[in-house]
Amino acid sequence: MAVPPPCPNAPLARTCEACRRLYGRRPGVLGVGAGLKFTDGAAHDDTAVIQFYVRRKQAAPPSGERLPRFVYARREDGLPDRSRRIATDVIELGQPRFAVRSGAPLDVIGESGALTMLFDNQMPQHPGRFLITCAHVAGEVTRTPPVDPRITLPGSPHGALFATTLVNATAQGGRMAYDIALAEVATGAPSGAVCEVEGSPVPIRAFLPANELRPGLTLSCAFPVSHVPSARVCSGRTALPLRLDGQEYRVENLFLIDRPPRPGDSGGLLYEGERAAGLLVGLSARGFGLFQPLGEAFAHVQALCPFPLACFPPPQAAPTALSQPQTKGTPCNTPSSPARSPRSSAAASPAARRSSPAKRTSRKRRKACASIRPKST
Repeated sequence: MAVPPPCPNAPLARTCEACRRLYGRRPGVLGVGAGLKFTDGAAHDDTAVIQFYVRRKQAAPPSGERLPRFVYARREDGLPDRSRRIATDVIELGQPRFAVRSGAPLDVIGESGALTMLFDNQMPQHPGRFLITCAHVAGEVTRTPPVDPRITLPGSPHGALFATTLVNATAQGGRMAYDIALAEVATGAPSGAVCEVEGSPVPIRAFLPANELRPGLTLSCAFPVSHVPSARVCSGRTALPLRLDGQEYRVENLFLIDRPPRPGDSGGLLYEGERAAGLLVGLSARGFGLFQPLGEAFAHVQALCPFPLACFPPPQAAPTALSQPQTKGTPCNTPSSPARSPRSSAAASPAARRSSPAKRTSRKRRKACASIRPKST
């Protein structure tokens, strides 16, 4: 899958990539991204900067660990453009981690989180009701499916089965592209309405394209523990180390939001109107949430799924001229069925061609003209 740049601004994206190479491995640096400038905890929509994510800010870092206050923009050839400076911002995240805890709306062994979205498979080859959530909520990020794939609802009698995890994304070499899992809802389980968000009158009908996730965009949130109503995207795409069960994984395709979720919000949905934008996967100790684009994550789990899978019905094609109702007695004027006048139709019939002396005379003249060749000189 092609990965778009961390920010739609091309020079900023090139500069961000150069800063990852130059500063991404410095002590204390968790990652590098592009996004909004923060002052006293408040983001400024009109200022795009290079963001350095650190565990802890240092009042007087050693000279070899200091991060620049500005960087030069990068040209298309990768060289610095010294006529243009881009400001930087150092953002303290503490120890980012997956946002899990016990007692949230979905339960598995040792972990809990949120149901991202419930849907009916739109592919007739394998009908059924399914749900998506985070892989670490469904149980594991080291194998698929997890050892115990059962998912229950909190407070369900005798731990009644709600769904079974079928496939989930896994970490490869300590890196994780997407944190998503697919589970099939058990027959007869009380699952509620599909593609709906609690408290929202508008159903989800599509995925928000990842290239529309830009710093400053405000998204609605469905977080079952913190109940954060909305949050603003404050970074472009980045990668950060997240800790789970004592193990650290470098999780890619992350975007920061400026509101603090709580443990148990993992899998929470971020959306814009009728479009699902992202699923919450982590949080930082300094008040930021971390999410991944849901459309991309769903495509990832689609590739893992052993059967055809679709969350939404295919878009209906626009009506064509052939599908328009025709008035009685009016011919359908389409390229495959051109309208003809009675005169042209008569001329096209074999009987008309045989009975037309003018046409026979014309053909004889053309033959005679074709047999005359100019003499060479």
